[in-house]
Order: sequence, then structure tokens, then C-alpha cells
Amino acid sequence: DNSWSIFYIEKNDTDQLQPQIHGRLDGLSYAYYYKYEGLINGEYQTLEEGVGSTEQHQIIITNTTFMNSYGNYTIRCTFSSTGVTRTETFVKTLRTSYQTPDLTLLPNDNGTVTDDDITANGATYKWQCIDDGSSHDSDTTYIEGGTGEETFNFEDTISSIKYLKIVIVSRATGGTYNRLYVTLKSNFQLTRIAKINVDNTNYQTFVIYITKNPFTNENWTANDLSNLEVGLYFDPAMAIPSPKIRCTSLYIEGAIRNTPPTLSNPSATPSSGVADYTIFYFNITYSDPNGDPPVEIKVNISKTGWYINVTMTYVSGDNTTGALYSYSTTLSTGVYDYLFYASDGEASTVNDPTDQVSVEAQSYSFTVSTADPSGQENFTASATMSAEWNVDASYQTSSIPAIQITNTGNVPINISINLTTTPISNVHIKYNTSSTPPSFTTDPYSCDKELTTTPVQVAEYLQPGDTLNIWLWADFENKYNPGEYTTSLWIESSGAT
Repeated sequence: DNSWSIFYIEKNDTDQLQPQIHGRLDGLSYAYYYKYEGLINGEYQTLEEGVGSTEQHQIIITNTTFMNSYGNYTIRCTFSSTGVTRTETFVKTLRTSYQTPDLTLLPNDNGTVTDDDITANGATYKWQCIDDGSSHDSDTTYIEGGTGEETFNFEDTISSIKYLKIVIVSRATGGTYNRLYVTLKSNFQLTRIAKINVDNTNYQTFVIYITKNPFTNENWTANDLSNLEVGLYFDPAMAIPSPKIRCTSLYIEGAIRNTPPTLSNPSATPSSGVADYTIFYFNITYSDPNGDPPVEIKVNISKTGWYINVTMTYVSGDNTTGALYSYSTTLSTGVYDYLFYASDGEASTVNDPTDQVSVEAQSYSFTVSTADPSGQENFTASATMSAEWNVDASYQTSSIPAIQITNTGNVPINISINLTTTPISNVHIKYNTSSTPPSFTTDPYSCDKELTTTPVQVAEYLQPGDTLNIWLWADFENKYNPGEYTTSLWIESSGAT
């Protein structure tokens, strides 16, 4: 029924590669045999062995020269007492250094373990005497006691942490062999994890690092910290009233454990389009529980034999709750896959949608229809010999144009028109894209929208599916040459840029 506590490593101040290993085993009889072994080159070798005598054994292994580099090490401990042998194996990690803390939590209430022999000095409540943080006030406020135990509640956090750092600022009022034990309590579980010698009458700062929750042997979570009470067990060398131990500050720190970012709501809009014309927008929502901005956020767009991997641009939103990032581009003909990648500098994530983007080749085409069912537009002058102006093309009205040109391709086009031959003298054909005849002068004749054999652009960037309306009129300066005369209208498209 012996209860083991989690071992931890305490670095030697002068040689960080030769730490001490601390542990605790309760329930031994007064006399026992112990043996500590380390796994070295695949074999267990004895580090220390001997005979001890106490009911509560504080294990300290100092022969750790085999831990000559940073990494994982296996320690095996064997204890024998009253005919019972107990062996336990621990794997411990020796760290190069601890990340600089970015989280500090101060006491904010007394805990559930309290002792009247530990008194408040300088403040009403005991927790108020030790909530100074790193800027402690020495003997202005402190708790003091002989033998006794006290725990405290601390501020909550929403973050998981990589390690728990407990900082104690304490001194003795006199004597030697004064001891402080760090107490951890979670719900109904309580353990003392470290022994500190407090033999100096000047305040000293003591630091304990705990990488895992000793009650679960798992990484520290925000919920663990919310349920955790941290305190001290006072064990001065002599009984009350003297000497005593004082503590002026007790607080905890930690390095926030990075949570990987997430990528959500992937999209490519539109899902299909035209080569070198359609602009495709690749969008993703980035969020990071720690609020870290992306160190890198990219979209990979690929088809057989080709790919690009490009950085996306921030659009809007918050990196904690969700920020929109986008990349836009045109693409050549083909079928494309795409995926998104992001990193916050410590962890990365990928969102790989199954959707694809289809891109078809450019197509230039248009159709022409006339108001006259014959496919020709006729301008008929009256029998009088006088001049006649603004003669409508056949079947043309104010609401029905002479000619309609519809873009049946998949990209915008420009439209130009011209006559293939010059009309007879004194007859002028003119156009407009509205039903109002263009203005002109008669002597000499002049019109800025007269059709000639020189092409004139009548539409710019006519979108796919759109229709251009053209009205036509003829102006007759005289009618000295009666008869029928024919010319052709040439209509040409070009790619709009």
C-alpha cells in the first residue's frame, strides 16, 4: 500500500547537467533497504544503495553523472522493509532550459487546508499577505508559522501550460534545519512535492518546476489550474514558538502551451471559369486559441505537372476567433486541386478540401440578327427629288434596332463595324447604339457616326451573353441617280483586354 509520488528533477546551480532527482515514498517502516539504479547503455547500474530509517522517506538521488546530456533517462528504485520489496521505474526528462514564463497567477483566496498556527501579518487574510508576485514587500505583509500547513486558491486562466513554476519568497526567524514543503491539492487529493531548506534570516527566492500534473501525470491544462490549490507545509527545526518560517510571496508562473491553429471554411470562388480571364478567390479562415498570428499561411494550387505554393493575404477578422485570409489569381486551362497550410511558429495545420476548380479554354464567338427577316437592311427614299434625312432601316423602330450582336463566347469582346464598299455619292449611312439619330450638318455634309470603309469600334468589353443594339439610318442629299445600290456591313470581334 505504499504511495509513490512523481519524481522531479532539480538542476544543480553550478552544473545543470548533474541534477538531483527528488521523490517521496510514504508508509515505510523505520528500517528499510534502498537501491537506486540508472539505465546506462541498456543495462541498469547502481547509483546509490544503503539503509534508511524514517516513516516518510524523501528520496534524493545525487549520483546522476550518467545524465551527461539532455534527453530522457530511466531511474529504477527498489525498497525493502519488513519482508516486503517494492520496485518502481520512472522515466524522467532532463531539459536544456525552461521557456520564459508568459503567464503569472497570484493568490486570490484562502484554500481548503488551513492551520491556526500559521498567522496573517500586515493584512486581514492570509492570501493577501503573499499576493505580491515578484515585487515582494519583505516584512510588510507575510504569513508566519511553526509546524502547520496552508493552501491557497489562485487566479484562473484559459490557457494550458508547458510547466508549472512555483515561486516562494521565504526566510527563517532563526535556527537551522528549517524546512518548507510545497503542497499541491486538487479536489480531495493532496501531495507534498518538494523539500526546501530555509536557514537564512534574509528573504530568499525558491523555485520549483513541475512539468506534469502529479495527480494525473498528464500535461497541465487550464482546468487543472482552476482546480489546483498551492500551499506550504511549515516544518521549523524546533517547536512553537521559536524559530518560525515566514513567507512574503507565493505565486505560480508558466509558459503557455501552444495550441495548434485551425483552418476552416475553405473555398474557391467561383468553382469554374475561363483560362486567363476568370479571377479565382481562394479563401480560408484561420483561428488560434492562443491568439498567435500565422507565421506562415499559404495555399497550394496544383494540376498535373504544375503547382504553385503562395502566401495568402489577411482580409478581416481576429486571429483568435477567426480571421479571413485570401489569395486571388487567374489560371490556365485544366482541373485543379487546392489545399491550405498554416503555422503559428510552433505548430502547423492543413486543410485539404476535396473540391476542385475547373478552367476551360477561352472561346470567341458572336451572333448577328437583323430587324428585317430577309437578313438585309433596306433604306428606301421617297419619290420626291428633294433631300431626305434620317431614313430608318427596314423594320427598325424606336424599340427595335436594325442589328443585334450577341456575345456567345465565354470572354468579353470588342466589336467594330465598317462598310465593305463606299455608298454612291450623296448617300450616307450612319449608326447609333441608341434609337436617337446622330446629329449631322448638311452643307457640306458631316456626321461623326457615318459608316465608311474604315472600322469603328461600337462596343468595348461586351460581356458573355450580353447583346449590343445598333440602329441605322440613311441620309439622301439628292436623288439624281435612282435605282438600287448595295453595300455590305463588316462586323468583327476582338478579345477585350
